[in-house]
Amino acid sequence: FSSCNLLSRVLVGFISDRSYYSRREIYLIFCLSCNVLAGFLFIVMPASIIAFPICLSGLAEGGLFAVFPVLIREYFGPVHYGKNFGFISVANAMAYPLFLQPLSSYIYSYNSIRINDIEVCYGLKCYLPLFVTTICGCLLAIYCALRLKAL
Repeated sequence: FSSCNLLSRVLVGFISDRSYYSRREIYLIFCLSCNVLAGFLFIVMPASIIAFPICLSGLAEGGLFAVFPVLIREYFGPVHYGKNFGFISVANAMAYPLFLQPLSSYIYSYNSIRINDIEVCYGLKCYLPLFVTTICGCLLAIYCALRLKAL
């Protein structure tokens, strides 16, 4: 994950700097699409080859990290850049503890059984709803990025 994240940050940053301003949203859409594909692959791939969707997730995350600052500056300007970038970058830190962590805990607890006072969950039912939720969130983000491109 980390190696692919690093590679993607450098490549997407370098390639997007070489692109015209009107094409930068393509990188955002590409990275979000990689997240959708990785989520789907986590669901359907056997655990023995789980490294591929993990690497794909790293590529997507690194690319998003590289393209967000550029898009924020292009769309909102330099005047309040720090504040705008702060709001965008804190979204991930806020979404996990306020939404994804409680949701994943609820799904796991709801579908688990108790063995010796330990919750145990087996199968797709333990994580499928959370992956579907994140895939839908990424699809919504792709729609928003397409609307952004149309501006």
